[in-house]
Amino acid sequence: MWELGSEVTEGLYAERGGLNATLEQDLMIDLSSWFERKGGRLLFADPLFSASEGYRLTAAEDIVKDDAILTLPVALCMCRISARNVVIRGKSRYLGEELKKTFERNEVCKLLGVGHCIV
Repeated sequence: MWELGSEVTEGLYAERGGLNATLEQDLMIDLSSWFERKGGRLLFADPLFSASEGYRLTAAEDIVKDDAILTLPVALCMCRISARNVVIRGKSRYLGEELKKTFERNEVCKLLGVGHCIV
């Protein structure tokens, strides 16, 4: 029975792209809650996850040109200033020191979707 159950579970897992959609949606909700507790705001949109489309924002109401759909406090942005105050556990170093070469190439972080900051 265990082998049959495992086979069925693995088949469903593979059909869904190898992701547990329920777990991923729960993680998205947790991330949204954390984001709001830290001062971020998501306006006019809901974060969702689906196995076929991945992570996305879905409009919760009509959005018009120049509507802000996301406000992000500086404390949640990864940049030279914020990284210099983050201590790396177990290393006794600051994140800013580790990312120094990266920031020298391009100090400006760009927001690319929800929760993605690239340098």
